[in-house]
Amino acid sequence: MLTLDQQYAIAQAPGPGPTGGLKLRQAAVGHFMLLSRLESPLVSDPRNMKAGDLALALWVLGRPWRKAERNVGNYTTRMWIRYDVRVFKDDANTYLSKLCDLLNYWKYHTTGLKCWERNGGKNTLPAVFSMQYALNQLGYTASQSLDHPLKGALAALTAMNAMSNPDSALMDEDVLGYMDDVRRRRRERLAKQKEES
Repeated sequence: MLTLDQQYAIAQAPGPGPTGGLKLRQAAVGHFMLLSRLESPLVSDPRNMKAGDLALALWVLGRPWRKAERNVGNYTTRMWIRYDVRVFKDDANTYLSKLCDLLNYWKYHTTGLKCWERNGGKNTLPAVFSMQYALNQLGYTASQSLDHPLKGALAALTAMNAMSNPDSALMDEDVLGYMDDVRRRRRERLAKQKEES
């Protein structure tokens, strides 16, 4: 069963959408972390994506991040990615259309803060830890923060940065409204749990 915060976050960000012939999942912090650990150019520098990078990113984003992490090195995964690479190399139009769709999808989910630009765009894991910390301040556990939608986590991180240094962050009303709603829903849920126990 989903908590109110999770239901709100899902309502704010789009669900799975067709991209490159696949139904991609809503990008979660765990997807961002996994792509960072795999050193995907999608996270660090999308301009340098090759056919194999595109196939791997589509595969990771096409399933829940925990399942992708568990199966990333198995035989079936390698065969699936190898097949896609052959298709992309044979048909440049397919490659370019899937690449454009994926970049638009990724741009939507990562608007608000370009956290991968830190450290010259090479090391993005500190950005994951920063998002986890921001979500932890809202009451999420480490496991819950990895399942949180990436768009919401970036909003939380942007809001936290703005609160600590108002001059450095660009805040818009959507981010502030999102943070207020998340906090209100969390307070309501905790009050309800307290009453029930």
